[in-house]
Amino acid sequence: MSVFDSSGLKRNARRSRTTEFRAPEIRAFLPFTEKLLVKGGDDRLRVDSQTGTNRYGCMAKPSPGLLSFGSSTASTISERGFAAANRLRREMTVACGTQSTADYYQEQMNRVRQELLGLCGIEDLNVESIFAASGTDLHLIASQFVVDQTQPTFTITVESSETGSRVPTALAGGHFSFTTAIGEAVFPLAYDIKKKCHSLVLRDENGGLRSKADIDEEVKQAVRGAVAEGRQVLLNLVDVSKTGMIAPSVDCALALKKQFLDKVIVLADCCQGRVSSHTIRQYLKSDVLVALTGSKFIGGPSFSGVLLIPEALSSRLEQRSMAPMLKQYCAQGEWPSHWAASADLIHKANFGLLLRWQAALEEWHAFKSVPEEFIFGFLNDFSSAVKLRLQEDASFEILPTHEIDRGLINAGVDNGVKGWDQVQTIFPFILCRRKSVGGRTPISHEETLKVYRAMPEGIVDCSTIDGSTSTNKHIAHLRCQLGQPVPCGLRGETSVSALRLCVGARTIVEAYRNGSSKVVEQAMSVLNKVSWLGEFQQR
Repeated sequence: MSVFDSSGLKRNARRSRTTEFRAPEIRAFLPFTEKLLVKGGDDRLRVDSQTGTNRYGCMAKPSPGLLSFGSSTASTISERGFAAANRLRREMTVACGTQSTADYYQEQMNRVRQELLGLCGIEDLNVESIFAASGTDLHLIASQFVVDQTQPTFTITVESSETGSRVPTALAGGHFSFTTAIGEAVFPLAYDIKKKCHSLVLRDENGGLRSKADIDEEVKQAVRGAVAEGRQVLLNLVDVSKTGMIAPSVDCALALKKQFLDKVIVLADCCQGRVSSHTIRQYLKSDVLVALTGSKFIGGPSFSGVLLIPEALSSRLEQRSMAPMLKQYCAQGEWPSHWAASADLIHKANFGLLLRWQAALEEWHAFKSVPEEFIFGFLNDFSSAVKLRLQEDASFEILPTHEIDRGLINAGVDNGVKGWDQVQTIFPFILCRRKSVGGRTPISHEETLKVYRAMPEGIVDCSTIDGSTSTNKHIAHLRCQLGQPVPCGLRGETSVSALRLCVGARTIVEAYRNGSSKVVEQAMSVLNKVSWLGEFQQR
C-alpha cells in the first residue's frame, strides 16, 4: 500500500475514516527514509529493482557526484533534502507514540502549509491550499472540485508533450494510473478526451514555433464556443511548459476571465516552479488558481504538489461537497480543515508526501537565502554561456522557444527591473551527428532516448573508447542528469526529440556558495558527454 492504512480503521466524530498506530507498531513497520520517499504516489514513483531509479531516472537517496541539470523533469534528492527528511522521520517514531499517525500527519501538513505560504510571500492574502502527490493530481482536483460540477464543463490546455502525458486525462476527469496516492485501486478507461478537453499545439510538424497571436486566437475561439454552449471553462495557463514557454499568453487568459467572469476559471500551471514570489502573488491577486510542485525547479524529490486558491474563489468552495472520485485520491490532512469537503475524506497519513515536502522546503529555504541580484546575474551569465555553446557546436541544434513574457503580471517589477523568473532556465536542444563532409544530421527520438538513459551512467571500462584519451575517459566517467526528451516533430521522415539542460534552485545555490564559473563548467561538461554519446553510439 502507498500509505498507512492497515487494520485499525474506525469512524471518528467528523465521519472520517481513521487509522491509528502506536509507538511499538510504528517502530516495527515504518520503512527507512528512502523507502518512504517513494510511497504515497502512483506508478511513476515506483523504483525499478534493477536500476534503483523511478521512471524519471531518479534515485530515492542522494547520489554524490551526479551533475543534476534535469530539473524540468525531476532531480535525484540532494544530501541536504535527504537529511531534512531523515530528521523528520526520526521525529515521527516518537510523536506517533502519543497520538494517531493521522492526527500527527494533519498537524505536520498544517505546518508545511504555513511554511510554504511564507516562502511564497503570500501569508497575508488569505490563500487556501490543497496538497496532492503530483501536478497531475492537482489538475484532477481543479477539474473535479474547483469547477462547478452542476454545470457542463470544458477544459483548455497545452498539448501533453509540453505539460505531461497524463494531464489531459486528469483535466477531463479520468483516472490516470491504476493506484492513487492513498493506495486506492482505480481503473483508467479509454474515452474520447477531445469531447471534454481542447489541446493547444505550440509547434508545427517540424518543431517550429506557432505565433503567440495564433495560439491566443485559438484559445479565444474555444472559450467563446464553450461558453455559448452553456459550459464552464477551466483554462489551464501553462507557466512554463517543458521547453520553457508560456501559453496561452497571461494577458489573453486574464482578459477572458474578466470578460466571462465565473464562466471561466484560470489555473496557472506553475508546476515547473519557475516563478518568483511576485508572480505567484500577482496571479492570486488576479483570482487565478496556482499549481506548484516542490520538485522540478525547487529540486525536492518527485511528487509533491500544492494548489493555491485565491480568497474570492476559496469563499465559494468552502461549503462545496467533495467530488466522489477525489475520495480515492486525497487524505483529510491535505485539505483545509474548515472546508465541508474535508470531512468526507479519509483521515490517514501519507508520510511519503510529507517527507517529500519536507525535503522540498529545505531546498526552498536554501534558495531564498540567495540574494535576488545574484540570482538574476547568474542566470543571465549561465544563459549566455549555454546558448553560445549550443549555437557554435555542430553537435547541437537549438530548439526555438518564445521569450518569457507575462505581460501585466510582471509589469512594474522592481521599478521596471526584470525579475529572475523572466530569464530562460530551460534550454532545449536537438542532438545531432556531424557529417564527415560538413553539416549535421539530427538523431532520431529512439537514439536520443538511449543517450538520455546513458547520461547518469559512468562507463567503467574505457578500453573501447575511441583513442582512449584522458579527455574521453573523463567524459565517459561523468554521471549527469538532463530533462527527458520532448518530441518536437520531424526532420524529413525522422521523428526527433529535444533534450533539456536546466537550471534549478539547487544549481543557483551551488553557484552562490561555490562560484558561478564552477557551475557553468559543469554544464559544459554535461554537454560534452551528450555530444560524445551521440557520436559514440554510432560506432
